[in-house]
Amino acid sequence: MKSILLTRLTLLLGLALPIISAHAAFDAGSNSFAGASEILIGSDNFSAATDLTAFTAEPGEDSHHPLAAPADTAIKSAWWKWVATDDGYCTVDTFRNPSAANFVKDTVISVYTGNAVNNLIRLGGNDDHSYNAFKVDNALSSYSFYAVKGNTYHIAVDGFSAGSITPTSNKVVLQLRLLPLRKVTRMGIFATALQSNALGQITLNMTPTGALSGKLLYGSKTYAFAGVFGVNGYYQATFAQKGVPGALPITMLIDGTGDGLAQLTLGASGIGLSNLPEQVLFTPQNLNTTTGTYTAYIDGSGDPMVGGDGSFAFTIKTTGAITGTITAPDGISTPFSAALLKNPASGKYNFLAYKSLAAGKSALAFVGEVEEDGSTDLIAGNVLYVRTAPTNGAIFYPQGLAAQLPMKGSTYTKPAAGTRALGFLNPNGTGTLSVTNSGGELAGSFMEGLTLSTANKFTFNSLVRKPSLVLNITTGVVTGSITEPAGKKRTIKGVLTRDAGVPVLRGYVSGFTRNIAMKVAP
Repeated sequence: MKSILLTRLTLLLGLALPIISAHAAFDAGSNSFAGASEILIGSDNFSAATDLTAFTAEPGEDSHHPLAAPADTAIKSAWWKWVATDDGYCTVDTFRNPSAANFVKDTVISVYTGNAVNNLIRLGGNDDHSYNAFKVDNALSSYSFYAVKGNTYHIAVDGFSAGSITPTSNKVVLQLRLLPLRKVTRMGIFATALQSNALGQITLNMTPTGALSGKLLYGSKTYAFAGVFGVNGYYQATFAQKGVPGALPITMLIDGTGDGLAQLTLGASGIGLSNLPEQVLFTPQNLNTTTGTYTAYIDGSGDPMVGGDGSFAFTIKTTGAITGTITAPDGISTPFSAALLKNPASGKYNFLAYKSLAAGKSALAFVGEVEEDGSTDLIAGNVLYVRTAPTNGAIFYPQGLAAQLPMKGSTYTKPAAGTRALGFLNPNGTGTLSVTNSGGELAGSFMEGLTLSTANKFTFNSLVRKPSLVLNITTGVVTGSITEPAGKKRTIKGVLTRDAGVPVLRGYVSGFTRNIAMKVAP
């Protein structure tokens, strides 16, 4: 299976562990204890590559082998120091070992407290690791310990022996992973293919003891799980596939450290989530500035198979909880709930949801971003929508739908008396309803002139097609209808919102073989 990326967002990204990425989070290790490099964790959690070729042991420095043998291990040790940012389980390792040449294949690692290299308290360490979650070489090293917020820990990495460090085996990378022990909710969305049974969501809740519970939604099936994170920050569960006799089980591996990771495996195939963002917890000291009503449209104009535009209408509460309705471009509407999630890399909040619709015959997943300061524009948003082709000879979307579409929108405010909503069609209120034919649904595209009054009532210049539009001034949702000359009445649904600060009204006109695009513009 191949992961499908939602453009501009990184919530649907295939894992590439333990390969190192282009930018390290903190500096390479130091040759001296006193000058140890400080570990500062950001969106990444590993050091720059450290070349041990010229490193030497210091006077009074002991062997870093966990059994204090062999005696020659502390010959080219690299030092880091870390001030714990939270109470929790911390794991340090040398697993981020690129396949490129010149990396040490046999390492040792140790963790200490204390103030001098000759007067340290050794918490523990490791030679050959026993946990092999990503099937890295087990001659590498990993050690887990309980970290106390504010305490300083010193980490040393060395080769197993003098023979471990050579001109072609001389570099190490230190990775530090912290599982903070606190109450937290995480979630993420994935797609293994553009099929209705191949989209899904992972949601988990963790307690301050590391216990967790949650749900894996995969296609139309739900798999509940519960357990405890290990001291290394991992949790693994296996599920028998529901409704698929003889199918391989689903294995789920979750990394609760940092921004979170998840990997699903079905036999030899897998799908990865590059992060599982945390739900934001708002307090009197951290107020939610995004509260209010929002509208957005799902832009189907870039995909000729889609036809019309879908829409969102939702509210964000002071708690960060989100409730609303999404209408897909084919007209299927469904309520959804979501929550504001942290996105440290962008300084924005994410929100996401997954829904299996029409008895598993269609599915919808979306990820959006909103400015933390409550700015009007939804900076980014993408919708993945799949509608399975009918098997009963139905002519409505006979080939089905499989589309990745952008979402564009803004906050929506109920207009004051005597003003047009969002200032739409100001200053004189005149505009045009445009209906764009696609897929041979109509004999041709057409336009209807109209006026929007300051009471937010639409009036059309011609009644030949019996056009009507009604704006719900509270929600921003627009409904209506239009009748073809042959007498076929079609419904209209859309939404009033802003796109890059400009008021727009976008939606669809219902069809018999497919929906078609509708918009109102000056």
